Amino acid sequence: MKLLIIAQIIGVFGMVMNVVSYQAKTQKNILFIQFFGSLFFAINLFMLQAYTGALLNLVGVFRAIIYANKEKIKNLKTVNFVFYAIYILSYILTFALFGKEVSLYNLIVEIFPVIAMIAATIS
Repeated sequence: MKLLIIAQIIGVFGMVMNVVSYQAKTQKNILFIQFFGSLFFAINLFMLQAYTGALLNLVGVFRAIIYANKEKIKNLKTVNFVFYAIYILSYILTFALFGKEVSLYNLIVEIFPVIAMIAATIS
C-alpha cells in the first residue's frame, strides 16, 4: 500500500512537470521540463508494474535530451524513425521480457501508449 501511494505521488510530480512545460517560453526549456516529467512518469509506471509505459517514458527522457540538442543532429528524420523503432521494440519487450500475458485485450491496450509516444515525437 505504501509503495502504491509513493508511486502515485511521483506520478503527480510527472504530471505537474508536463503541465508546467507548456508554460515555458523556449523549446529548450520545454524539453528540459519534459525530461523530468518523463523521468518521474517512468519511475511511477515502473513502480506500478506498467512496463510499457515505463519503457516508453525512459525513451522519452532520451528523446528530450536529443531534441534539446537538435542543432547538433544532421538528419532529424532518421532520429525520429529510430525513436519510432524503439517505441515498437518497447511494445514487443513488454510481452517478451516482462512476461505480460499475450491476449487480444493486452495487445490492444498496450499499443495505445506506443501510439501516443509516436504522436508526441511527430508533434
